[in-house]
Amino acid sequence: MGDSMRNVCVYLIVFLSCIIAFSCSPPKPAPLTSFADFCKVKKPKKERMMAREEDKWKAQYEKRVAFEGYIAIPRSVYMTDTMSIPLFENKSLKGEKISAIFKIGTSSNKIKKFSKSFKKQDLKVFDKNGKIAGYGAKVRLHGKRTVYWSVVDKKVSCHFWVDLVEKK
Repeated sequence: MGDSMRNVCVYLIVFLSCIIAFSCSPPKPAPLTSFADFCKVKKPKKERMMAREEDKWKAQYEKRVAFEGYIAIPRSVYMTDTMSIPLFENKSLKGEKISAIFKIGTSSNKIKKFSKSFKKQDLKVFDKNGKIAGYGAKVRLHGKRTVYWSVVDKKVSCHFWVDLVEKK
């Protein structure tokens, strides 16, 4: 292999390494948001929107946010590669809550998959350092809030996709 070809290969390897390193960087913390503001979203001006209009409406609200609260087990579970659990504002695990959606796994910022018959002690959320937060643990969850407009129900629904977990 000639020197110029070797140089091209070295530059290519360095370039690809940089792309991989930056694309795999851990998620950044998000600003803390109140439970009351989680789904404070104005209805779109039109019930039926073109895709571009809907994207513009969503862009106003779909942002990185963080919530601090207490994790609990849901009444029922639907799992694919993700799972949703309630995050309560109060330690009593009653009152205001939001649904937090996690990727399933046993590594940082994920939730361990439940068995068919699950109990409180089966709740295992892995924080950014891989430590386990269990039932009733106080956590700060960071992620993206997404919004949807239902033409059928004529209402807005909000979802919270967790990508960073801090145990408090």
